[in-house]
Amino acid sequence: MKDSGIPWIGEIPENWGVKRLKQESIFINGFAFDSEDFKIDEGVRVIRIGDIGLKADFENCVRAITNSSLLKPYRIEDGDILIAMSGATTGKCCIVDKSEEAYINQRVGIIRSDIRKIIYYSLQTPYFMEFVNLNNAGSAQPNISSKAIGEFPILSIPTTEQQRISEFLDRKCAEVDE
Repeated sequence: MKDSGIPWIGEIPENWGVKRLKQESIFINGFAFDSEDFKIDEGVRVIRIGDIGLKADFENCVRAITNSSLLKPYRIEDGDILIAMSGATTGKCCIVDKSEEAYINQRVGIIRSDIRKIIYYSLQTPYFMEFVNLNNAGSAQPNISSKAIGEFPILSIPTTEQQRISEFLDRKCAEVDE
């Protein structure tokens, strides 16, 4: 074991490291849809902060009539982590396991990475919520920037160990959910 250099992480195995989230992922900020373009049953699906729960709600989200060619960078892909960046639920996130064609609204972010499950489980810790609170932009409504989120420290773990840890956590979380 060795000291991670981060008090709340403590000691970690010798072959592990600590990196910033931005070193292990890319972050995509949402598109600023015009609320006048929102419709109930036509147009492209738009995932807003309220659509992020244990899973993204693709069925009940609003739709928007807009030029879809502008939206390509904001399209949600399988495996993306969606994160709420403002409001009472700032920091809430989910992994998209099966997406339908949908795009993220402003103040929703996409974290895209090959180590998404390690990142996702790191974002579920009380330490991440404390990090969010400490980096809150300080208005009446909580906000966090993509730059601040990118500074969150995560463990850098060898791939085979990542898979074992993710499988264990998936299994245990499924048991708790049941």
